[in-house]
Amino acid sequence: MAVNLLTACKEKKETAPDKQDTIVAPADDYYEVKQSVIDSLNSSLSSKNFSTSEEIIEAVYPKEPKAEGKYSYTITKVTGTGNESTLTLISEGIPDDSIYALKVEMAVINENGQWKILRIKEAYKCWPGRGHEEWSAAPCS
Repeated sequence: MAVNLLTACKEKKETAPDKQDTIVAPADDYYEVKQSVIDSLNSSLSSKNFSTSEEIIEAVYPKEPKAEGKYSYTITKVTGTGNESTLTLISEGIPDDSIYALKVEMAVINENGQWKILRIKEAYKCWPGRGHEEWSAAPCS
C-alpha cells in the first residue's frame, strides 16, 4: 500500500486556504510538512517492514504511474550517520497541469528495526507560464 502524499499536497497547494493543513512556513525555500502529517504517515506505515531508508520515501512519494515522455524519478541518500538518514527525491515531468517537478528532502531514523520519518521538506518547479521555474517553496498557479 503506497501512501500518496504528493497527491494530497497538490490538492492543498491548488486551494490556498487549506494549505496550512499540510504545510508550515517556508524554510530555506522548502515547505516543511507539519508534524501532525508526519505522525499520521508514521502511524499508517508502522505495519510495513522496510529494509532500507529508500523504501520509505518510495512508499510516501511513489512513482507517477501515468507519467510519460521525459519523466524522471531519482532518490539520493544525502547523508547517513548511525541509524539516521537524509534522502532527496527529485521527480520531474510530473503529469500535473501546474507542477513540473517536486523535490523532497526526508529525514528518517531506524529505531529497533522500524523506519520512522523525522522531517519532510518539499520544493517545486512549475511548468512554463504556471509560476516560477526554479526550485521554490511557493505554490504553482
